[in-house]
Amino acid sequence: MGMIYLWDTNIAIYFLQQQFSPEAEKFIDELIQIEKPFISVITEIELLCW
Repeated sequence: MGMIYLWDTNIAIYFLQQQFSPEAEKFIDELIQIEKPFISVITEIELLCW
């Protein structure tokens, strides 16, 4: 089992809007191919309102 990542709302939004540097985008892309990040119920609600 790999690392478990918990994303907050800002990380999810920045990722969806591609606001990270190319290096960070590549790093995150590689991470989510190994294991999907977790989000809290609050983050999910905030994203639904976004």
